[in-house]
Amino acid sequence: MVGLAGLAISVLLAAGLGATAAQAPTDGGAKPAPEPAARSPGGAATEISSSIVLAVPTDYLLNGSGRSTCMDMVDRASQYRIKRLQFVPTLFWVDEGPLDPPTGFDPSCKTADFLASYYCYDRFNATRVKYFCYDRDKCTGPPGQADIARFRDSLKACMQLAVSRGHDLSVNMHVDDATKGGLGGWRNTLLFSPLQQFSGLSYVDVVLNPIADAIAGAVGPSTQVWLTMQGEMGATVFFYSKDWQQVAADMRTRIAGGGAGRQAGRAGTSQQGRVHIGLGINNAKLCGCILVPIVDQREYLARFPAAFEAVKGEFDLPAIQSLFNAIDYVGLSAYIPQSDIHFQPCDLEGLMSRLDQEFTFYGLTLKGLLAAGKEIHWSEFGVGGGTSPQGDQKAATAEEAAYTPFFGMSGAYTRAKDPFILYDLSQPSPVRDYARYFYNQTAAYLRQGGCDYRVAHVYIWNLPSWDVQVGGRCRRGNTDRQHQGMAWKPRGVAHVWSSRQAEALAALPQHILAGAVPAVHHQRGELP
Repeated sequence: MVGLAGLAISVLLAAGLGATAAQAPTDGGAKPAPEPAARSPGGAATEISSSIVLAVPTDYLLNGSGRSTCMDMVDRASQYRIKRLQFVPTLFWVDEGPLDPPTGFDPSCKTADFLASYYCYDRFNATRVKYFCYDRDKCTGPPGQADIARFRDSLKACMQLAVSRGHDLSVNMHVDDATKGGLGGWRNTLLFSPLQQFSGLSYVDVVLNPIADAIAGAVGPSTQVWLTMQGEMGATVFFYSKDWQQVAADMRTRIAGGGAGRQAGRAGTSQQGRVHIGLGINNAKLCGCILVPIVDQREYLARFPAAFEAVKGEFDLPAIQSLFNAIDYVGLSAYIPQSDIHFQPCDLEGLMSRLDQEFTFYGLTLKGLLAAGKEIHWSEFGVGGGTSPQGDQKAATAEEAAYTPFFGMSGAYTRAKDPFILYDLSQPSPVRDYARYFYNQTAAYLRQGGCDYRVAHVYIWNLPSWDVQVGGRCRRGNTDRQHQGMAWKPRGVAHVWSSRQAEALAALPQHILAGAVPAVHHQRGELP
């Protein structure tokens, strides 16, 4: 993303790596002593890991030679001592469209106030799921059994490669809007039961069972597994908590037992102890159902108590509490905004403390879950350098980049889109400087083991402008085409943004990837 990755990531890549922070020589060219790896209070290293984002089917489907882009990403990641890899397959939903559109509703969803418009962004109580599928461009009906098997087997083949390289497996799937080709609906607001059948198949049938079977078919006897059952999907969790608790138990048994049609007893309790089941929540708006259009989290939290009180009776609070106490970890989309561009390491916990203000209304806190032995994962992490949910407006100042780190730039790389001015590091860039500072402070935070919270896993969001992980070195390029070859490349080809970045970090531990992203990917209408 910028000439900054090594400043923090070289310190934090993996347990025992002993990588050094990127600093200028301090004494006649002598380099400073290596920084220690980040440590939690318990002494275990906090690794900053890579995400293998499978944004389109061609990222994971096997070609005629039995290879896939997913495998290429794993190969690149395996050049470095990263223990965990997070696989992020993207699947899709199609819904029935607006159930009760107001007068003047624009079915194209191209209204100026996209976040506040009925149905388009906020699907809560505005529609019903029709079916889930695998390919946005071919999402004309639910998948057949052959499609499910192909998805499972392709993912399994890539995971088997990862395990053979010594990696543990984490999975955090995304489900995106494919209605009419994709209208930009926010997955956090989609209301459904994971056990309910839609056009004959449930979310569990299409999404979770094949992923669980892929994991079960790939793991070795000592492989650790983390499965996030639903990435950034809050409405379904907070209104169908009992169903999700059943699914969590089923997934644990299915993976530990070796997949479909096998018995958990084959693996025994030792294998079950290596299977960790979690929930993925957004960085704000836990239920995806209250004050959805509000971007500023301070405004959201100020108005939340009254808004919650008006709908409190709709929630089964004991069921919600039981679910969160039954899982092993909570994964957060940790795009952490800052009002002060010179923030201190402990200020990174503002995301979690603000979430706890909201969690309290449901009788829970992240602090309480930590005390009960649960973990917190930063499932997505980074600074995108954008200011718009459409991915088409770049930050011009450090303050803008700090305020909306969850927004970035989409599509193929061009200099015109680059908020970090990667094509010429000799040019000043306050956005690039802020991103560098952000990762340095992250390094300091993880090295000290957190402040009031502790974070067990951190996964860089390896897509376009969030990606800070270098995929290799290349010659200096002077055109958009040359730069594009290393970054923001379509079809999930994993590389980096800029040849100049690679040169700037040439002396540092370097690794992977960036993937494809649709023109509108991740509508993030919230400020945590």
